[in-house]
Amino acid sequence: PNAFSPNGDGNNDLWILPGIALYPNAIVTIFNRWGQKVYQSNDYYNNPWNGKFKGTDQPSGTYAYFIRLAPDNNQILKGMVNIVR
Repeated sequence: PNAFSPNGDGNNDLWILPGIALYPNAIVTIFNRWGQKVYQSNDYYNNPWNGKFKGTDQPSGTYAYFIRLAPDNNQILKGMVNIVR
């Protein structure tokens, strides 16, 4: 999925990554368009991104993500995710 709508309606309020449970130590990092890190977690399955940074809703737009499936794995998955408000 490359978009979600964290507007509190109970539908698509979190950016859910199918299959992330298979990689419990995956490190997910998300940056805004200015390169500022707005999210990072090594427990994404239990703590998916809700579109906030320091408790503040982030604006609609495109964000870059990087996923390292394991801390000792150099393979990094990357792409873009969109917030739609």
